[in-house]
Amino acid sequence: MFTYICRMCGKEFNSSEDMVVDNCSFCGSLVTLPCVSDEKQLADFLAAQKLRADGKYENAEAEFDKILKQLPDNAEAHFGKFISRYGLEYHEEWGGSRQAVCHKQIAGDVFADEDYKAAIKNAKREAKEIYETVAYQIS
Repeated sequence: MFTYICRMCGKEFNSSEDMVVDNCSFCGSLVTLPCVSDEKQLADFLAAQKLRADGKYENAEAEFDKILKQLPDNAEAHFGKFISRYGLEYHEEWGGSRQAVCHKQIAGDVFADEDYKAAIKNAKREAKEIYETVAYQIS
């Protein structure tokens, strides 16, 4: 079991290390999980995700860049960098649903973003569907 950070609510939850996606045990959202082979790699992801959750988007991008130097084909690292670039966070709406909010405006086509394309190229099917949904929310 590994501990992950939910992209939607920012809380930590446990899941099996072989899962690609899982539901957060706090908010129930279906989220993608980093494919890592050890606790060090997971700690790097958690640090980057925490920075993004805290609104430190540029710092999160830099941390995801460090991860990508070690794991250049890691879909979740590319996607984390992508959503950090857009300053993506989720606000809870009345009724419990979560709405994507971008704190940074980037000119150009979301779907042409190099990290988004790398995430889609390297993602497993379940994660790819979630990545596509998030990109549509941003666009």
